[in-house]
Amino acid sequence: MKAIIEEVKKRKAFPFIVTAMGSHGGATAEGQKKVLADYGISEKTMGVPIKATMDTVQLDQLANGLPIYFDKIAYSADGIIVVNRIKVHTAFKAEIESGLHKILSVGLGNHQGAKLVHFLGVKGIRDYVVKFAKVILKKAPILAGFAILENAYDETYKIVGAKTEEFYLVEKELLRECKQILPKLPVRNIDFLIIQEMGKNISGTGMDTNVIGGIKDFKEGEYEPPQIKKILVLDLTPETQGNALGIG
Repeated sequence: MKAIIEEVKKRKAFPFIVTAMGSHGGATAEGQKKVLADYGISEKTMGVPIKATMDTVQLDQLANGLPIYFDKIAYSADGIIVVNRIKVHTAFKAEIESGLHKILSVGLGNHQGAKLVHFLGVKGIRDYVVKFAKVILKKAPILAGFAILENAYDETYKIVGAKTEEFYLVEKELLRECKQILPKLPVRNIDFLIIQEMGKNISGTGMDTNVIGGIKDFKEGEYEPPQIKKILVLDLTPETQGNALGIG
């Protein structure tokens, strides 16, 4: 993030950071700023203002009438550079799962956009995240994207810059690579799995369904979940602040 900011400053521009996490952080501007601070991203460390709002503008709507919401502060900027990790989703398998398209349609959709997409269910997320993002790429001042791929230890493994017209191809290729380096349990058939801790910082589902199983929407050959009879979870991570959502 800091490297991107410095490069933008070299071009005589005045960068600022906008929170882009849908309804996370309690769906409040201050809550989302705190989430960024927990990742070490603050006005002090980055040297630029951090702006946050839950206000949106409606960019357009799909042919079926679904509205497309977008962050009001980001929309008023001269240009937007989106930065996100490319990751497997916890509920479905597809060419595009969690990454640049999702941060456009869900992250920068703020609470209003995130609520709409998730209301559409698993198939809705899978199908509409990309449809919304394609419209946003045309209607909002998106300049470029940076896609981050992490290894099995949550360490930065690869960073790829992409022009707007390259978003789909870059994300598709990185997601394919992500699935190859995803951590896996050493045994496929397990009677009793003991998990030391779970939390929202580990996965949106608390425990990563890509590792322990639980994903319902996939085609044969796309995903081979382990067969686990019983799971015992011992604790929550400190970072999840008591949030055990996902256990069910």
